[in-house]
Amino acid sequence: MAVLCGFVPGFWIADLCSQFRLVYAGLSLLGLLGAILLRSPILIGLWLSVCCINSVPIISQFGSPGDAGIQPISLESKTQAISVKFLNFNTEFQHNDDFSSFAKVASSYDPDVIALVEVNERWISSIEKTTRFYPYRKIELTGPGMAVFSKFPIEQCDVRYFGRSHHPRILVKLRVGKNALHVFVVHPTTPKTEQAWIERNSEFEMIAREIKLVPGAKVLIGDFNCGPWAPPFYDFLRLGLVDSEQGLGPQPSWPARPGRVSELLPIPPVIPIDHALSSADCTVLQRRLGPHINSDHLPVFVQYSLRP
Repeated sequence: MAVLCGFVPGFWIADLCSQFRLVYAGLSLLGLLGAILLRSPILIGLWLSVCCINSVPIISQFGSPGDAGIQPISLESKTQAISVKFLNFNTEFQHNDDFSSFAKVASSYDPDVIALVEVNERWISSIEKTTRFYPYRKIELTGPGMAVFSKFPIEQCDVRYFGRSHHPRILVKLRVGKNALHVFVVHPTTPKTEQAWIERNSEFEMIAREIKLVPGAKVLIGDFNCGPWAPPFYDFLRLGLVDSEQGLGPQPSWPARPGRVSELLPIPPVIPIDHALSSADCTVLQRRLGPHINSDHLPVFVQYSLRP
């Protein structure tokens, strides 16, 4: 029932059910194994059906970006393309002061743009040695907090607020060589309740309208509080944006804190909720998850090739 419910749009519980596809995959395989051991044709057929139905949206993420209508970059464009590296991270500052580990991750990946959500003044000041290499920045500590650090010049910047918590989202226009790159850093409401789910979806709709108005290359990045199999997530793909996971398969980034539920029962990341989506003129060169650094989110590194 949970597997099927995850396909139903327009309902809060259905949206929550859609988030746990990877969990269902593991449980259904165990159910199928048990049915085989019991030699029950009915149970084997039932669990096999569950496995197949649940696997469809997961397997679709392994398809090439070309399957999503994105044309491969030409050899001529490759020679003129500019690489832009992003590091996307939810610090969970309320329970995390591991600034040194973040510094090591940032040094290892050497991103051109760092997008942080859930930051406070202590985090900003404590990572100054790391961010001093980023002369262009925008920091907004209203609500959960958010910051963008860039090696590329910021030509335009706008901070907009949404919802009862007045949480921000940052829109910046970067000058990357001769190209303009619009970056949307977002952190919509966690859908813990039906009202919060409605608020999150309302912000998604607003972000979608803003994206439509922006010409040229664009990247939408942040903690979406939404998995890639939820119906509202597909609305972004219908805009022509491409999920950076496409072709790689799901890369779950939450919940990443060992022992978050119990010290004796560490819970591995099972839901990809930290995303980077881009327009067709940004080609994903690599995407990977960073190590656990005491947040309940794993950092996400994405490298794009920006077409001229």
